Amino acid sequence: RKQLRIRILSKKGQGETSQDFATVNNIKMDYKLSIIADGMGGYELGETTAKMVSGSIIMFSSNAGTINAEIIQIAFNKANLAVKQFKEDTGKKP
Repeated sequence: RKQLRIRILSKKGQGETSQDFATVNNIKMDYKLSIIADGMGGYELGETTAKMVSGSIIMFSSNAGTINAEIIQIAFNKANLAVKQFKEDTGKKP
């Protein structure tokens, strides 16, 4: 069995910190899901939003019966709804 080594590097943009988020998760026995979320530096909650989107996608994908393009698209749609709901609940622009 071959191993895959992954390094996550992020460069700070114009803001004070890097708001990017990257993760690799085992979502099924034979599947790893890699997510790279650009935190949109300069936005009020870029890092929080990047983590929220990634977590939403991972959670939905992990609970899906299978992984395919349709499931991934649904996961992205649900993550988008989570961001919209967060904005409505907090009044902050993620």
